[in-house]
Amino acid sequence: MRAVNSNPRKANSRSTGLFCMLLTGAWMTAAVEAQELPPQQEYQSIANLESLVLSYLQEEVSRQQFRPAQRTEIEVGYIDPRLRLPSCPAQPDMSLNGNGKALGKVQVRVQCAGDRAWTKYVPAEIKVFEAVLVANHNMNRGTLLDASHFSVQEMDISQLRRTPLFDGEEAIGKELKYSLTAGSPLSLEALQLPKVVQRGDMVQLVAETETLQVRQQAEALEDGEVGKVIDVRNSSSRLVVQAVVVAAGKVKIQL
Repeated sequence: MRAVNSNPRKANSRSTGLFCMLLTGAWMTAAVEAQELPPQQEYQSIANLESLVLSYLQEEVSRQQFRPAQRTEIEVGYIDPRLRLPSCPAQPDMSLNGNGKALGKVQVRVQCAGDRAWTKYVPAEIKVFEAVLVANHNMNRGTLLDASHFSVQEMDISQLRRTPLFDGEEAIGKELKYSLTAGSPLSLEALQLPKVVQRGDMVQLVAETETLQVRQQAEALEDGEVGKVIDVRNSSSRLVVQAVVVAAGKVKIQL
């Protein structure tokens, strides 16, 4: 025999109460579980950040490199893998910190915009290799260079403090301003045109116009290389005038 509830209203009341208890218990369980779970948050991939910085530097090197003979090596510096940067919703902006040159040790400023904006400075090193002129042996100040004094060698020019020379024609016939040791790179700052007039030398002073040329003797009052303007004293009039050195023992003034 099956028992039948003889009071339908009372039975419905009990059923409703049981359902509410179950529903309330389920909600409380879900609330507790939500409190126990840590909030989900996405972080910027460090590997992706390194890749972005490398791509940016490759583009900068390509844009700034004017000599096709150059060979470059780029190394992105260490980024702590424990770093927690919010994931950037768009491509971060990147720029070279400092003088903006893609050469030697640099820092790349990575900036992420948005609600959780951040800025990170990433170190990197850009090595640029090219064949430059180097001294074949020790050379003293005042050495007049010819092709036997130097040879070509590939070097990391990002490490050089002075302007290197790449073509032998830039060095031949020039004079060293200071001594160099064997293997040292020749630089633009180390060379000068040779002094073809020395202070106290008697030189030929040429004064000319479009139709007239006068030659006289004069005394050089200072040293000079071709193209330099120096003071000379006219041997006849004893007047001091300025003249341009045009060759060994010869200066010229334009009237």
